[in-house]
Amino acid sequence: MHAAPPEDILDAFALAGGARAPTRPGNVHETHVVAVPDGRFGVQRINTPVFGDPAALMANAALTGHSLARSAIRPLDYRRTADGALLAASGGDVWRSYRYVEGRVIARPRTDAEAFAIGQAFGRFDAAMAVHPPEH
Repeated sequence: MHAAPPEDILDAFALAGGARAPTRPGNVHETHVVAVPDGRFGVQRINTPVFGDPAALMANAALTGHSLARSAIRPLDYRRTADGALLAASGGDVWRSYRYVEGRVIARPRTDAEAFAIGQAFGRFDAAMAVHPPEH
């Protein structure tokens, strides 16, 4: 679909007036990048048919972020709304925002070095998550 985030969503995350552009299609959510004076932020429409409970999704994201930070891995820096919420809703859609992670996406490793780096990153993530029982 890739409809730009509505103005009330940009207002909610204090991103109104920023330059916006859609990102490449993702696997799950629809993401746009919004540039404002204090940086570039991803504004993401949650795919609610896949994630029917966006609040639970964000609770899991917070738990994951704390575990990553304890393991010296920088988690996503979620941007809150003016009232402190991690989610904002408009027109039946639910949105979140985070400081955009600059870099490139590797859909398929092209070299052994890229494959090794991806494996190392996944291993660090797995080790950070190992503190949680499987039912969480």
